[in-house]
Amino acid sequence: MQEPQLPLAGVRVLSLAEQLPGPICGLLLSELGADVTLLERPDGGDPQRQVGPANFRFGARAKKSVALDLKDPGSRRAAQLLAARTHVLLEGFRPGVAARLGLGYEEVWASNPGVVYCSISGYGQDGPLSQASGHNLNYEAMSGLLTPFVTGLADQYFLEAPPWGDILSGVFAALGVVAAVRRAESSGVGTHLDLSIVDSLVFALGPAITRHHAGAEAFPRREGAYGVFRCADGYVTLGINHEDHMWRALCRELALADYSELDHDERRSRRAEIRERIQDVLATRTVEHWVGRLAQSAACSRVNTLDDLCTDPQLRTRNVFTEAIAPDGEPFTTVRSPLAAEDSTPAAVPQLGEHTAEVLAALGLPDGVVDGILRHSAAVAGGGTVAAAPGGRP
Repeated sequence: MQEPQLPLAGVRVLSLAEQLPGPICGLLLSELGADVTLLERPDGGDPQRQVGPANFRFGARAKKSVALDLKDPGSRRAAQLLAARTHVLLEGFRPGVAARLGLGYEEVWASNPGVVYCSISGYGQDGPLSQASGHNLNYEAMSGLLTPFVTGLADQYFLEAPPWGDILSGVFAALGVVAAVRRAESSGVGTHLDLSIVDSLVFALGPAITRHHAGAEAFPRREGAYGVFRCADGYVTLGINHEDHMWRALCRELALADYSELDHDERRSRRAEIRERIQDVLATRTVEHWVGRLAQSAACSRVNTLDDLCTDPQLRTRNVFTEAIAPDGEPFTTVRSPLAAEDSTPAAVPQLGEHTAEVLAALGLPDGVVDGILRHSAAVAGGGTVAAAPGGRP
């Protein structure tokens, strides 16, 4: 039986987006079958290649890399030709920068009216902060996600948590691109998607904001049996918040009969006392013991370390992990997206500019023009090597 075609097979994506949100969007599109090409600066490429090489490897696998100096007229013209034949263009500059490089939405739309043009920025394309600089922490502060730090609930939030704004905006961008591609296929009309990291984070706070405006607690205190607890050889979580039947089951297993009839409000008001009692009992036995006893009845889970993940039976069954190939040819372990089709062929992370000659040749540019662009890119890169083009050009 022939394997079904991936849903975005044949869709060409040109990505000028660096750091993390754009690469995550491109990764999701690639795993759905799109052909994704990174347009990178010759002098180092995406900054994540140097400051966060593992981050770069995570987001860049199965993509092509073209290195062009967009300040050079010939290279900029080549980039514009690439934009004219792409189905999707991703960019992550501050508003206005892409236009100054001749690759803004209006410029690309003029030669490619069906393009789906997706801009991902910290604060969006308009508004008083549209030109402000920032990183994930700034966007979290702006969105209200750091409210626990100013309301005395800082223990409910981890400052070193994953960059949720970058991740969420990348996922929302991919969803928006898929919807816009579908519409463009039927109408021939493209669109400009304006994705803000702050907007994405505010959406994630939707339930809390709705509770706040309804006069309820935006960040309600959890019960005493909701949190992380130490065992004899590691840690587990308990996830009981308002389920009386789970609470009574926990009390039976931990011999806490004097607490079993407490209701939700009492379990919240006596949180510290309850946590201490639970902790005293759980510390006497191993993680395996308690997960075996409580997983089904009382929402108990092992707290995995990163070293534990690859051997976790649940994650192995779900084929969460995959092998990929680093630019130096060495294999490394990374994570599949939940949408990715299972594929035994390891995806490769491109070297900077690895596909420049190949992609430019496919544009039909004269050999002399391609040679000039390659030489200029090599000079900007400080004399580094440039991938050879078909026919043996250096």
